[in-house]
Amino acid sequence: HAPAPNPASPAPAPDPADPSRPFRTSRLIPMSSNLLFVLYKCPSDFQVLTLHNERAVGLPACGGRLFCPLSSALSALLPPDDQCHFDQLCHSDPPS
Repeated sequence: HAPAPNPASPAPAPDPADPSRPFRTSRLIPMSSNLLFVLYKCPSDFQVLTLHNERAVGLPACGGRLFCPLSSALSALLPPDDQCHFDQLCHSDPPS
């Protein structure tokens, strides 16, 4: 029979190398992360490269490829014109 846990002693820290642990900070996007879109003018079209924390990442809308046609990136990242109510979202009344 195992001894009862001592509430005064902290639980052991999970092994950071254990891929089955339920909480993984690497799956979170911290407040200090950055996202950059680099536009390339190619001979036939424009291509977008997406960087997350200075690492190239493929967009799902482009099949995970690192370089994505601008039209595909825009259609995946921007809402349709009829769903973006810019004036309502960005309107503010002057202070009274």
